[in-house]
Amino acid sequence: MFQVLGTNARPSQVCLKSMYKQQELWPTEIFTQVQRRRVLPVTRAMISGESLSSWIVRIADAHGMSTQQLGAWLMGRGRQIFAEDVDRGFWDDLVEAISHATGHTVEVLMRGTLRSFEGVIWGEMPRQGATRWVLPILKRGTQRSGYGVQYCAQCLATDETPYLRLIWRLAFVVACPEHRCFLEDRCNSCQAPVAIHRWRTGVFRDYRSSGIVRCHECGADRRMSTGQAAETESLVAQERMLNALRPVPIIVDDSTVHCLAYFAGVAMIWSLLDDLRNADAVWGELELKAPTFVKDAIYRYGGFERKNVQQRAALLGGCDLILSRGVEEFVERLGLKRISSHSLLRYRSPLRAPAPFWYWSFIRQHLDRTLYTPCDEEIEEAIHYQLRIGGGHSVKVRDLCALLGMATNNSIKVARRMRELGVINR
Repeated sequence: MFQVLGTNARPSQVCLKSMYKQQELWPTEIFTQVQRRRVLPVTRAMISGESLSSWIVRIADAHGMSTQQLGAWLMGRGRQIFAEDVDRGFWDDLVEAISHATGHTVEVLMRGTLRSFEGVIWGEMPRQGATRWVLPILKRGTQRSGYGVQYCAQCLATDETPYLRLIWRLAFVVACPEHRCFLEDRCNSCQAPVAIHRWRTGVFRDYRSSGIVRCHECGADRRMSTGQAAETESLVAQERMLNALRPVPIIVDDSTVHCLAYFAGVAMIWSLLDDLRNADAVWGELELKAPTFVKDAIYRYGGFERKNVQQRAALLGGCDLILSRGVEEFVERLGLKRISSHSLLRYRSPLRAPAPFWYWSFIRQHLDRTLYTPCDEEIEEAIHYQLRIGGGHSVKVRDLCALLGMATNNSIKVARRMRELGVINR
């Protein structure tokens, strides 16, 4: 084992010094090839469904390196691989460098990133910032303060080669269907977030171990954790969400919905369930009591993606009840409780996250109470009509509003148009 060298030398010199530390471990001909061509002597095939971050850690482990040393060797001093969320797949220089060093094509590596869901969950995934359905890692350099990486302890224990699945980064994935247990997003011993790249940082670690199965803070083995059993309802609800990732028709209230529109609408339903405002009315329609984490929420910064596994499982179950019973019926019943359309549409963004038509149409039909506002031509025709039947030069604003079918009896717009035409308001 060796550590990153603290030196003021140029990046190329640092990389060479790190490599020469490996010379005693690698055969001479392999070391010469690595030094000249920057090709790693040992490679690992990416397992189907594996995340790019998990695969990079396995590559570093295979060479006895930390991910920091691997990053310095690939791209020069100061270029830390995990300074960004690697699973987003936006660091093109890194992907190209690893592709050249390992012989894997860029297309193969990109399958391990969240960008592989573009066109399914998102039209185009943002490079940084909060992203719908992505668990945030909340990075500070290479440190992590967010619980954005999940794992199944039994999967890691039974895998021939332990690895992290890419779908474990999605907010609606809360359980392992194979072992029927909830996923975990922190160390059971010290509650530290999962940061697989920091296992070899700062202190000497067992060469045979890996950050994939060991906590970087206390060294506890994640495979020894006993996960909580998942309810059948949670597994069924999760499977329905996962089916939407596959090329199969998505049916919502007897209508076929595109996957992009489906995930956009379901995200708005999750946000509605996670909102303190109208929580009793919304959860009451499901014949359930509003969860404590919703009732006790002080602010909603970050959205439902920052909730823990159990809280997201509750939102998943509530959303599945709405979808199975019918979204239109649910919206209609909220309308009977005088819930406004704004309450269901406040989570949309006209540019980044507009409300999909299938969801908006239900709200428009049952909850929209927009006041009718006539145009100037309609107001003018109504004024002339009232003058003809009244036989005078004065008209009541109240009579005009009633004639135009407006919800108010004292419209400023109608009164202003009367003054412009010289008509007296009596």
